[in-house]
Amino acid sequence: MINRVQFNKKVMVLVVIMILLFSQLGDAQKTNNNQKLVYPYHRVLTSGLLTGYQKLISPSNQASCPMYPTDSGYAKEAFKRYNPAIALLKTSDRLLRCGNDVGNYNTVNLNGMTRYADPVDYSSTEEKIILSYNYKDEFNMDRVKNYDNINADLLYQFAKKLEVDKKYERALIEYERLLSYYPESIYRANTLKSIFNILYKQEKYIEAISLGKRILSSKDKKLVNITEFDFFIGAAYFRIANFRLARDYFNQVEVKDKGILRDKAYLLDGLSFAQEEKWEEAKLKFEKINSTSKLYKVAQKSVALASEGRYLKYKNPKIAGVLGIVPGLGYLYSGYKSTALSSLLVNSLFMLSTKQAFDNDNESLGTLVGIFGVSFYAGNIYGSIETAKRTNKKIKKDHLLKFKFYFGY
Repeated sequence: MINRVQFNKKVMVLVVIMILLFSQLGDAQKTNNNQKLVYPYHRVLTSGLLTGYQKLISPSNQASCPMYPTDSGYAKEAFKRYNPAIALLKTSDRLLRCGNDVGNYNTVNLNGMTRYADPVDYSSTEEKIILSYNYKDEFNMDRVKNYDNINADLLYQFAKKLEVDKKYERALIEYERLLSYYPESIYRANTLKSIFNILYKQEKYIEAISLGKRILSSKDKKLVNITEFDFFIGAAYFRIANFRLARDYFNQVEVKDKGILRDKAYLLDGLSFAQEEKWEEAKLKFEKINSTSKLYKVAQKSVALASEGRYLKYKNPKIAGVLGIVPGLGYLYSGYKSTALSSLLVNSLFMLSTKQAFDNDNESLGTLVGIFGVSFYAGNIYGSIETAKRTNKKIKKDHLLKFKFYFGY
């Protein structure tokens, strides 16, 4: 139900709008190219009516209009943005809706009053809509912006505390909320960086890479340190062992940066080559770090390790397989002494048991034991080959662990 005060107000607004409509239609002009109609305001009549209504009538009924902007503000904006016919339709619709079904609107707090947001045009972000209009004659917009800044600040500080406390999932929710509620806040850059860092810390490298790429391909790249993002996207690729793509990003850092970040990129770039046992390429990367860098000593040690990498003594799986013909010898070749002894004993027992069974004319038992014996013998040869491969991985891993850079990535 609409109370009498609301009804009287709607009638007054509608009268103002009708006068506004006819005054504009009377002043309709055409552009020089005779293609587009322009509906200029009649400065005296139009501005006088709206200003008079807002200054004299609206204040007395202010509390009766729960919408934001108020009916007169809505009408004024509608006639600025649209031709009179559309503006009249939109304003008439607004007057019908004003104060009704308020549960269908989002709320906004302005100057201590709760209003229901109903801008002339909607977009996906309510706060952005509200602040995109300039209703200085109705509200103090500086106070509205200050209010939003305070809320954004509180939300950011809360999210940051959650992040510091390592409550990462909750922190992500609050950071996402901040981006949604206050997309243009001064905390946007730090928020994007924090989300990326949390995903990285949680070892969600694919998600971190995806976010980083979206940031660098959007207008947000103006807000962040592009080179820093390139480095950590490269580091994320490094973490998932996609060394080729990691190097693509490290190379960008090496070109753009002239400081410590470039040297870190050189080190990880070189380590990516070392992971692929491309020791000469790794050495060349490490050697790019000059003597004035804080990482020079680390780089020189890495150069030495890369040189040693070329002479790592790997086991030959083929040789191990051939040696495995003699049970246990293939394992012994790879340094698995206990396994070698076990293989020799087990295979010997099966051979002896099989021979004894046949010597006693117990062919069924001899066949059964022989089948098991053959399986163990074949397993001994296969195991010798795989053990050699496993040993080689360990040799490589142990050598790579000697590369210590003393910085987080």
